[in-house]
Amino acid sequence: MASIFGAALKALQPAAETHDVEVRQTPTDAISALSFSPTDDLLAIASWSTVVQVHAIGPSGANSVAAAYSHNGPVLCAQWGKDGTKLFSGGSDKSAYILDAASNQVLSFAAHDEPIRCISAVD
Repeated sequence: MASIFGAALKALQPAAETHDVEVRQTPTDAISALSFSPTDDLLAIASWSTVVQVHAIGPSGANSVAAAYSHNGPVLCAQWGKDGTKLFSGGSDKSAYILDAASNQVLSFAAHDEPIRCISAVD
């Protein structure tokens, strides 16, 4: 079959080897953000279930929840800091939180007049 550009379409072939990992124990509602730690094999998941989960991903793909904390409403964004020691999150509760990955302590560090839909960590 010809495409609109005149070249023949090729069927998509699955990769011979896959490195996909199925994350277990995910949040119970829609996922709104994912963020990979820049320094460790950690994946942060923000969700509408008010929970932020941090999953530790092992070399074989085995994974587990290493940390979790809640907002008072859906979590709309999450982002690791550049050094991988802090995770920042914001949500519809108009609050921003920070997780210290070393101590697993969570602190509320900012409030806003409206929901926080995007968060970024800068040096």
